[in-house]
Amino acid sequence: MGPRGSSFSKNFFFIAVILHIISPLLFLTHFTENPFSLQIFLLHAGLCLVWGSIGLLLWGGPPALFVRTEIDGPLLLFGIWALSTWGGSALRHGAFFRAPIFHEGLRGAIFLWVNGLGVFWFSTQLSSEPKARILRRTMLGVAGISAAYGVLQYFGVDPVWGHGVNAFNGRPVSTYGNPNFLSSALALLAPLALQEFLTARSVAGTFGWGSLGLLYAAALIATLTRSSWVGACFGLGLYLVLDFKTIRTALPRALGWAGSAVILVLAWPGSHSGSARPLARLGELWTGITGGAVYGSWHQRLLIWRSAWDMWKDHPWMGKRVGTV
Repeated sequence: MGPRGSSFSKNFFFIAVILHIISPLLFLTHFTENPFSLQIFLLHAGLCLVWGSIGLLLWGGPPALFVRTEIDGPLLLFGIWALSTWGGSALRHGAFFRAPIFHEGLRGAIFLWVNGLGVFWFSTQLSSEPKARILRRTMLGVAGISAAYGVLQYFGVDPVWGHGVNAFNGRPVSTYGNPNFLSSALALLAPLALQEFLTARSVAGTFGWGSLGLLYAAALIATLTRSSWVGACFGLGLYLVLDFKTIRTALPRALGWAGSAVILVLAWPGSHSGSARPLARLGELWTGITGGAVYGSWHQRLLIWRSAWDMWKDHPWMGKRVGTV
């Protein structure tokens, strides 16, 4: 990468680190809808800065040499295909439907190209060490702060507001304003925390990363978000397969951490507001799955999945197309 490309990488690295610190942690109110609205705004503002720096970089002379990956081409084709389905949906429907198709499709296209493909591409520009290590550990540390705050909220302690925030019946909202957002972030980062723990070379590192991983597990349990429990288990299982050599080398350490996590699940108490324990939450879901009772969380999802399946059967190749759902 040339000097101008290196300058872009440094600028983006700085923006990325700042965004990963400020966006998840900055919240000005305990009202549920406001924290993540502010965080999304900050994230998008940072992405605009990145796009602007790219524009200036390309405007000043020949294109810089950017980092490329093997899946850049397939992802580009996917993005173009999505745009083509958007145009196809406008042609297939009458004039009455074209305005909502345009506006809904525009929102979907921006989300795909900016928040999806664009952010992925940005991340590949920081794939070299030590930038990747610094950014990874920044994300893990910031998530640890949110996790600790969430666990405290679960037990009725709120050092920020001084009183319990109970918008979700005892489930902690932490800095995100919603327990589902906290649990999703922790489920995504749990394999990275486990990898740091298994590869730590010092006693302090082993204890620190292991404790952080268990803090993630505690906060995940506290959110009572079953879908994120499944996601975390799937992610850790995939990591087990992809990095089996590391697991085998540090097997006693891995088994000790897994056993501690299981003990957390079995011993975890109900929240200060009297919400169900983790195993009881799974029992509620099982009652709905087996047909013992109508359970809203399960049966609503069945309706959504059935609708999606019917859409696929109607249009197996093109789908319903961007802008129509």
